[in-house]
Amino acid sequence: MILQTSLGSAVTIALMGMIHSAWAFIFLRGLQGFFGGVIPNSTALIGTEVPKKHAQYILSVFSIGFTSGDLVGPLVGGLLDHYFSIRDTFFITGLLLFLFFIIALIFVKEDFKPKAVHKTKFRWNFMQSFNNKRLIGWILITTVLVQIGINVVYPIITLYIKQLMHNHGPIAIVSGVVTAIPGIFDMTMSPLCGKLGDKYGTGKLLMIGLILSGCCYIPQGLAVGVWMLGCARAINGIGDAIVFPSIDTLL
Repeated sequence: MILQTSLGSAVTIALMGMIHSAWAFIFLRGLQGFFGGVIPNSTALIGTEVPKKHAQYILSVFSIGFTSGDLVGPLVGGLLDHYFSIRDTFFITGLLLFLFFIIALIFVKEDFKPKAVHKTKFRWNFMQSFNNKRLIGWILITTVLVQIGINVVYPIITLYIKQLMHNHGPIAIVSGVVTAIPGIFDMTMSPLCGKLGDKYGTGKLLMIGLILSGCCYIPQGLAVGVWMLGCARAINGIGDAIVFPSIDTLL
């Protein structure tokens, strides 16, 4: 699935640079979501190969990879938009994803042997098939809330920075830097948080991460300058470094 999702994402994003209609763009964004399983499939692949006692640390180290993308992506995107054009950003992103597809095709080897399973009809009460239904339910709710918190901010962050900068200065570059700040702290703190989770317990660490992630959004809304927004987003990054590896470990 890693190969299919990466190739599909590469083609879809490259096509976004060629369209001239908002409806076509919306359609391609939806199609991009259909091919958006690179990270979950990569996480699942690693999870099956790692000893359980080291799971959180390894997943935290692995998170550095896609967190680096959150770090570099906004910076590069802001620079490309400033010096070239928005369409060039889509073409280059599609090319990078295609290179990832080639690398995965050549170097990622999986010894997958499907297990024989009995076909069963889909049940709406699918939660009954899990041993710890309460844990799975709370993890599902937690993941949804965290993702909502993250994705609600992203569409307006550039407009918010534009307002804080009074529509003057290199807004695209500053937006890229501020957007990347959580990725910087996520990338640097993930290994440490993973070791703390293995030592003191994933559940306790998850609670701390959720508190940090939740509290950091209030200062962002009250920011009087870009510097205050950046500091609050740094705390956001530390919370992300705790929350996502902890959720993966509990699952």
